[in-house]
Amino acid sequence: MQWNDLNKFPWSIPLGSVLRIPIRLHVTFFILWIAQTLGSIYYGTWYVILSLIVMGPLLLTTILVHELGHCLAARYIGGTAESILLWPLGGLACIGYNTTYLRAIWVAAAGPLTHIPMVAIWVALLFPAYHASTGSWHITLHQPPVDQSHFGHALVVWAIVVAVFIFFSTFQLFMAIRHDKLSEHPLFASVSAGGTGPAAGVGGGAPAPTAHANAPGWTYPGFQASKSGTAAGFGAPGYPGPSNGASVAGRQPGSVYYVGNAV
Repeated sequence: MQWNDLNKFPWSIPLGSVLRIPIRLHVTFFILWIAQTLGSIYYGTWYVILSLIVMGPLLLTTILVHELGHCLAARYIGGTAESILLWPLGGLACIGYNTTYLRAIWVAAAGPLTHIPMVAIWVALLFPAYHASTGSWHITLHQPPVDQSHFGHALVVWAIVVAVFIFFSTFQLFMAIRHDKLSEHPLFASVSAGGTGPAAGVGGGAPAPTAHANAPGWTYPGFQASKSGTAAGFGAPGYPGPSNGASVAGRQPGSVYYVGNAV
C-alpha cells in the first residue's frame, strides 16, 4: 500500500485535506468520544455539551494544529508531508526529509511550539470568560461549575488543559532526541535511506533504526531498500510505505521518513 492509497489506511475515515495534506480520523476516536459523553450524563446537560465540545472538535483541532507544525517544518527544510492521522490521544504526521541533527530537532519541536500561540489565545479569552462568569477581573485558576452561567469559563479552562497536556506529553520525544534514542522511542521510528556509513544496509543505505520491542503496531519498526532504491518493506503489515510509488530513489544521504505522535 502506497502513501497515495490513503483510503485503505486501517480503521480510519477521510476528513479532507489541509494545506494539501490528507487528513484521516481513526475510528477509536468515536469510542472515546461516546464513552466520555455517556459518562458525563450523570452531571447534567451542560456537562454533556462541554464533553462533546472538548473531546470532539476542540481536541481534534489542537492535535491537528500540532501535527501541522511538524508537517510545515518538514516542508520548510525541503521535505514532504504525506498525511496526518488523528486519533484520541494524539496524531501521526507522516513526513520525509533529508535529516541532520538540527533538522530533526527543528521538525520535532515544531509541533509542541504550536501550543504557545494556542495557549496564548485561550488565556486571552480567559479574561472576558472569567469576568462574565464571576464578575471579577482578578483571575484565579480553578475549574468553575459547568452550568449555563459558567459554561464559557469552563470551556476556556478545559481548552487550556488540553493544549498544555498535549504539549508536555511531547517531553519524552525531546529526551529521546537529546540522547540519540529516537529510533527506540515506542511511539516514533525514523528510517534512513541512501546513507554511506560503513554499516550500510541493503543497497548501500544506512541501516534502518529498529523501533522499541514494545512499539505499537502503527509505528514503523524499520524498512529495507532494494538495490534499485525501492522499498521492499516498510513497517507494520497493512500500513503505508514511502510516497511516489514506494520509491526512495533519488533521496539524498540521510533521508528520513518517520511517524510522529503527539502523545
